[in-house]
Parts: sequence; structure tokens; C-alpha cells
Amino acid sequence: PSPDNPTGVIISRECIEKILSNIPETTLFILDEAYFQFVPKEKYWHSIDLIEKYPNFIITRTFSKLFGLAGLRIGYGICSEEISKIYEKMRMPFNISLLAMEAAKTAIKDKEYYSKILKKIITDRENLKIKLKKIGFGILEESFGNFVFLQGPKELDTKLIQKGIVIRNLKSFGYEDTFYRITIGTTKQNKILFENIKSIMGVS
Repeated sequence: PSPDNPTGVIISRECIEKILSNIPETTLFILDEAYFQFVPKEKYWHSIDLIEKYPNFIITRTFSKLFGLAGLRIGYGICSEEISKIYEKMRMPFNISLLAMEAAKTAIKDKEYYSKILKKIITDRENLKIKLKKIGFGILEESFGNFVFLQGPKELDTKLIQKGIVIRNLKSFGYEDTFYRITIGTTKQNKILFENIKSIMGVS
């Protein structure tokens, strides 16, 4: 994916094009852009135009992150007409519920509301990075998901669970057990999280 999960790192256009130019045209290349809305405009590069050059290139996006519709399991793909026709032959009938479709359409139309939500998530993400860095956490600055990728003390996740707060230990991703991913919540939730982390760290 780009931005990557769990680091939030953006995969460059050059990297994607290098892969596309070195694989057979019969091999599909799928780029998951689940977190693309959280990338600042000056950092984001548009991938859609690559489809014209590489018909085997597919982009997938979701309504689960910014729009908060994870429970409805709905997203969309952007691809060449050729791939679309093949997919239509394989697609199961009624593969998306009417409720999910209506919710997605409503979300897309409400640009003003989600623009405010996006701005707030990005602001809170950057503020949390600054605060965590000040108390000694290793922070990946060039990280642009709806989460913070960080390195901290062992068992931080276990200690936070005891306080009713869940963060993701990234050992299952192949990282050392001192790496974590913290999803950005509401401003109030982020404040509670940080206060509990300070308490665990013994920082006033």
C-alpha cells in the first residue's frame, strides 16, 4: 500500500513505475491507496494517469478509513476498461449491500464535513508526533496514515491495555517488539492516550 501500513511511508512514483516496467503485461499490479487522503497535497503524487500507460495497473481505495465505514466493507477500484470488463464477468451478483452503497454515496457528497474531519485528523496526528518525540519516543516523521508509527519501551501496549487503551504492537509485522502503531482518535481520546503514556513513562 501507499502510504504503507504500518509505517505510513509513501512509495514513490519512480518505484511504482520501475516495478510496472519490469513485470509482464499479463501480471496485474495492485496499489492499495487506503490511506491516500491523509497525505499532504505537496507530498501526494497522482497515480491514476499510470493506468493509461500500464493497463495491468489497478488502484484500490476504501471507505473504511477517512469515511469511517469499515463495518460496511465497501471500497472501489480504478483500472483500465479491459480489466474492468474481465472483472465484471467474474464478479458475484449482489456483492455489495444497498446500505453500503447508499452510505458510500452520501459520504462522497458531504465534502465539507469530511474535509473538516481530515484536517483535524492530520493536525492531531502531527501534534501527537511532536508530543511523543518530546518525551523520548522514536517517531517516523515522513509518515502519513491516520496513525503514528513509533518506537518506545517494551510492553507499552500491554500496560495501556490495562488502562483500557489499545495500540498495535508491530511484532507480527516483523518489527522488534518496541515498535507500535497508534491510530488517531478524537482529540479527547488522543489527550487521554498521551496522559496515560506519560504516566507509564514516569513523565510529568
